[in-house]
Amino acid sequence: MDEQEMNQGPEGESPETAPAEGPPMQAGVGGPPPLPPELQAANASKEERTWAMLCHLLALAGFVFPFGNILGPLIIWLIKRDESRFVNFHGRQSLWFQVWATVLVVCVGIISIPLSFICIG
Repeated sequence: MDEQEMNQGPEGESPETAPAEGPPMQAGVGGPPPLPPELQAANASKEERTWAMLCHLLALAGFVFPFGNILGPLIIWLIKRDESRFVNFHGRQSLWFQVWATVLVVCVGIISIPLSFICIG
């Protein structure tokens, strides 16, 4: 058996010409849809990017005072949401994540305190 016969597929096709396994890949399938141009960072002004960054960074205020992780992004979002779609989008993203994380931490705390008394005794 020579080298050319060893590289051929079951129907005698070489790997380069053999059809791909599985369904063909389509553009845009299997991931989130692309953002509209006004929500992409490359098209936002420096001021818009700064305010969007502050929405995310002010979530660290939760380390300084209770619920600061929600209040920081909420204040920035309420002030700037009508001025820029970019800041509105990132403010909502940051706020939603912080609310979700806070609810999760509270639920885990509610479950873990009684559970620790049961397990430890």
